Amino acid sequence: MLHRNLEEVLGHHADALKILHRLQPMGVAMAGPETRDDYWD
Repeated sequence: MLHRNLEEVLGHHADALKILHRLQPMGVAMAGPETRDDYWD
């Protein structure tokens, strides 16, 4: 999975959008190692 720097991405689109609010994640939930994902594996 590719993660990008949010500030960098928003900077590239600064002329096309207006930031009204930025959400902060409260947590991350992931499946256990026994779960198979055909799109990832």
